[in-house]
Amino acid sequence: NIVLYTIIRVAEILNRKERIKILFTGFIIVINGLIDIGGLVLFLPLIAMAVDTSVIHNNEYLNFFYRLLGFQNETSFIFLLCILIFSVFILKNVIALFSMYFQSIIYYSVSRRLARQQFVRFYNQDFTSFLNAKPSDAIRDISHVTGLFAYAILQPLTQFFFEFFLVSCYHDVSDN
Repeated sequence: NIVLYTIIRVAEILNRKERIKILFTGFIIVINGLIDIGGLVLFLPLIAMAVDTSVIHNNEYLNFFYRLLGFQNETSFIFLLCILIFSVFILKNVIALFSMYFQSIIYYSVSRRLARQQFVRFYNQDFTSFLNAKPSDAIRDISHVTGLFAYAILQPLTQFFFEFFLVSCYHDVSDN
């Protein structure tokens, strides 16, 4: 399986500290996905209430919160739900911003570490290999290939893995 092989190879390239940071990033991706699903789930009762306000009294959960919070009319309850949905989306975007910022720091540090390793490897060659080496190949390996690894392989793989995990968990929960 190419995905499993890629994950194993990437895990071999990363050091322990980087793998832990990637797992933390994955945790943030999962939390962000759960909040996203929660925000979407909040839209369904809002749409139902906009069409027919009697849904508030007919649905046991909506009626429970309606009575618990002591509302006197349906309009104020719908307004509160709109504010709640807006707050959830603000929270989701703040977490997404933090996640992207943290991911870019991690991917940049991985790219920098790999570039440094390539640079040291290039200059630690024996003299004849050093003379026969093309400087353009060394520059490409040091500056471009390491960045491509971090942003074209590691980042999408991380995103894919943790979103697949989230969808798998959601699928298992929805089956029960």
